[in-house]
Amino acid sequence: MPPSSPSSRRRFLSQATFAGGAFFISSRLTSCGGKANGAINVAVVGLKGRGGDHLATYKKIPGVRIAAICDVNSKYLADEAAAWRRRG
Repeated sequence: MPPSSPSSRRRFLSQATFAGGAFFISSRLTSCGGKANGAINVAVVGLKGRGGDHLATYKKIPGVRIAAICDVNSKYLADEAAAWRRRG
């Protein structure tokens, strides 16, 4: 069997990290009954690529509050902030 390429290891690690985070969030929400005081605050760093995927997923999970977003590209950050303002 040929050795794994760095990109497949990187892909595996990023998917495993995301799955672990999603499991942690869902288990926390279940354990606290989904009450408002049990809400989970998350921050997303990087708004394109994997960070954009995280942002889209977290928006759909009840009891998860996106507390902060960050991106080194000021255009991406400004565009996302404007979209949040439009949504209220």
